[in-house]
Amino acid sequence: MEPRRKAIAALILALIIAPTLTSAFVSTFVVSASTGTKNVSTSFTKVWGTTFRGPVYDLSVDEKGSKLLVAVVSPPTLKLYDLTDKPRLAWSYDLGKKVYLQSAAISPDGSKVTALVYWQDANKNYRFKVITISLLSSKVLWETKTFGDPGWDVAYSRDGSLVIVSPQSNYVMALRAVDGKVVWRTELPVHSTYGVTVSRDVVYVGAFRRSPYSGVVAALSLRSGKVLWLTGNLDDAVLTVTLSRDASLLFCGLGIDHGNNKYGGKVIALNPRTGKKIWETGEFSDYVWGVEEIPGTDTLIVGVESGVTPLISAKTGDVISKVSINDGWDISCIALLKRRKILALGLENDANQGALFIYEVRTAEEESVTTQHTQQIEATKPSTYGVAWVSPKFSDASKFMYLDFDVSQNNKFLAILSNQSGAFHIVSLSNGKVLQVIKPPLKLSGKHFALISCKVSPDGQVIYVGMSPISSVPTVIFAYDLSKNRMIWHREINSVTSKMALSPNGKYLVMVALKPFGDYHGLVMLNAETGSTILNMTTYMLRHYMKLSDDQVLQLWRKYITIGFSFSKDSTTLYLVMRDLKERCRYRVIGMILNDKPRIVWSSKPITIESLAKHASPDSVEYEYNASLALYEVQASPDGNYVAVSYSIHGRELRVGVALVSIKSGEVVWSELIDGSGFPLHEKPFTPDGRRMIYISDPRGPKASIRILDTRTLRIVGEINLTSDCIKILDVRPEPSGGVIALLSNNWNRYGGWLVKFEAGADGMLSCDSKSIRLLAGSTTATGTQQIMSEGTSNTETLTLTTQRKRPQTPYMTVIGVALLASVLVIALILKLIILKREPKLPVPPPPP
Repeated sequence: MEPRRKAIAALILALIIAPTLTSAFVSTFVVSASTGTKNVSTSFTKVWGTTFRGPVYDLSVDEKGSKLLVAVVSPPTLKLYDLTDKPRLAWSYDLGKKVYLQSAAISPDGSKVTALVYWQDANKNYRFKVITISLLSSKVLWETKTFGDPGWDVAYSRDGSLVIVSPQSNYVMALRAVDGKVVWRTELPVHSTYGVTVSRDVVYVGAFRRSPYSGVVAALSLRSGKVLWLTGNLDDAVLTVTLSRDASLLFCGLGIDHGNNKYGGKVIALNPRTGKKIWETGEFSDYVWGVEEIPGTDTLIVGVESGVTPLISAKTGDVISKVSINDGWDISCIALLKRRKILALGLENDANQGALFIYEVRTAEEESVTTQHTQQIEATKPSTYGVAWVSPKFSDASKFMYLDFDVSQNNKFLAILSNQSGAFHIVSLSNGKVLQVIKPPLKLSGKHFALISCKVSPDGQVIYVGMSPISSVPTVIFAYDLSKNRMIWHREINSVTSKMALSPNGKYLVMVALKPFGDYHGLVMLNAETGSTILNMTTYMLRHYMKLSDDQVLQLWRKYITIGFSFSKDSTTLYLVMRDLKERCRYRVIGMILNDKPRIVWSSKPITIESLAKHASPDSVEYEYNASLALYEVQASPDGNYVAVSYSIHGRELRVGVALVSIKSGEVVWSELIDGSGFPLHEKPFTPDGRRMIYISDPRGPKASIRILDTRTLRIVGEINLTSDCIKILDVRPEPSGGVIALLSNNWNRYGGWLVKFEAGADGMLSCDSKSIRLLAGSTTATGTQQIMSEGTSNTETLTLTTQRKRPQTPYMTVIGVALLASVLVIALILKLIILKREPKLPVPPPPP
């Protein structure tokens, strides 16, 4: 009778505390680790928490890092939390009362979940099966037959096609994600299999064997299940395995049983290709139930069952600090949402209850206070950007959507092309007004040409314009002198071009040929003063210096040389992107000297998905390794420190990104993969001093924004959010005086665009409707939110400009209110006069006698 009373008391206590969240959950601690002259500090702030009737044994995160799946053992319940803003319960599913929930995983696309449930039969033997449930309909899509093992872990392959099952037995199996049918089953020389993780093409499994008593890690082929390698004897059972973000290390969490109720754990790092041990930690106080990397650092957070969470070095395994963040609970599982830097802890206690705590993770580098550091902090202070002006509309009647513009370095004007009038416009940088409209001074009868590119000379005197026919050749290039209002020269190139670059010294004009014709294929360099051909870059270099035949040159150009190129500041080096001849997803950026005998003088190290993921920013979405990589735009910083590249990764979804490559080391030092498509990097993204780079996040999506990266600290120091489906960002350039020029369009005008200048301290607002994008007077609100009014509809869309400082609000709404009130009073007075005027006159009664 006594155990029953205790169970009832525990149940009542669980019911009382289960759904509550109190301020006692909120705590903050900071951990600092010295690395040379810097201190890398990591702070964990508890922002949310809840409790459950049963323990939490597994956590799973979707690929985008916005959904967290929680597996509650008993009563067996799947709970999905949306962490986009504040944590909220988005979905829940009860698996019944006769089973226990051991593990669960959410599919990479976030459309379904797979759960492993277990129970004991009448003979006290453990059984398990796997169930997959749709998140949209909450219906069971499929379930496997019953297996005669306890079951331990499930995990999805990165492409979502397979489900890997660890049954806590001597085998591992892969199921088809669409119907649950067994694809392969591999037996291992072990007693029990435990944690599973999946890379691009390899399955890693932690295990335990009794003879000899030791832990084991196995690597299997994802497609066939073939054993690739098996480690030697480790200290004890390997409970969890986690692959580093750059796939260079495999972190294994061990649980060590010393007997007599004495337990321990440690972390071991292995080479994922060979299984060779790289380092191992000392022993912790209890089992290790998870290891996660903290983005932006070389630090790992370890989930130890006793509630102590050590922070260790990812390079050496040395313990940085040990902090207890469990508030009296035991840690059963951990997960880190890398995109938003959120740490989730699954917990349990002695009363067999569970909890979920959410922590916000922040990292910072604290250097010694010096004059240089003070100047650096001052230089990286966030700027407040507002709308300074909006230009007239520039449209494209030919529906060949390509509006190009270039900003003069004398800070006076910019030039923009417009195919509607077959002309280019000179626009004032001070107010956005059109100063001059210049039509091409050429007679091009019988052909429809599209203006594709324009460049302004460094002195602001000459504009170079490229015109390409839509369906034929040749391409026409001409130079126009603004001071004399006349054409200096023009030139026909017997190929179709799409991009043109002017060297910083104004001497060279380089263009790319998309389709080889005649003698021209590859990159063509012209004398900017006369228009004469200086060099056919690609053909000359490959034919004469690499000893390739014409057919080999043509094949190499078509397959391996991309269209990205950029000049160095001194105009002596041209940076190009070249694809590796042996591997299609390996690229290099090369630097080539421009003279009579061009030669390669610099080359970056191979750029792969792994190297990009290794240096991913905290804002990056998860990289998909089993995908194809392509590099496009290349831009060199004016200070000569970096080369910026844009790339795309095409897997289950097409995603784009931006990366910085150090010219000194040749390695990728910063990268951001964006959840969207389009062109995030455009020409001349750097400020004149090279200290800041401007790029577009999610260019074609509903959350498009203009981001400003400090190239010294590699941190975002400014962002202009255009969170509206009404406006799209086509192009963006930094202005020499510190502003940002953006080419915007709206959804109703696909073939048109408006130039908008964002400037520090400006207080203008944008109005967007079906006809135009206009400037409204006034300032942003304290939160940086502006209203975009849509005329002709009842919908109101919001444009948010992210500002780091609050601005005083101008009382324009008060003025409008007073004006409306006055108008109402005037109208009422007029109506009253009209009514009085129309009333019939009553007879006047006679005076009394």
